[in-house]
Amino acid sequence: LASAFRPAEAFTLTTPPRTWISRASATPLSMSTAVAEPEVAEINPRSVGLALALDDGTRKSHSVAENTAFVTGFFRGLGQKESFSQLVAGLYFVYDAMETEFAATVNEGVRNLDMPALRRVPSLEKDMVYYFGD
Repeated sequence: LASAFRPAEAFTLTTPPRTWISRASATPLSMSTAVAEPEVAEINPRSVGLALALDDGTRKSHSVAENTAFVTGFFRGLGQKESFSQLVAGLYFVYDAMETEFAATVNEGVRNLDMPALRRVPSLEKDMVYYFGD
């Protein structure tokens, strides 16, 4: 996946400034001293780089998972405590491993993927105590 991640390239103006000539008079038109900034099209972050690779690579798995009886029942409010507690336990181990590696890595590219606001281990630990006790 690292090869799929490419930082956004800077947009640069490649056409040199010109002096515009009026067709009728063949004299230069007056030009303002204000420099117009080139318009930069907004890029959907999910359409490039790592986000695109993850989206493409997990699309089939997500589709299958979203259509399981557990997930459809969960979204309809039909989930059972036992099933949800197992989901929480699985997520705890995934997030614990991921967050531990984020903290341990020296790879700056990987460290840039770590966002403290998205860390889940403390909340999942509370959920584990709720579902399984101390």
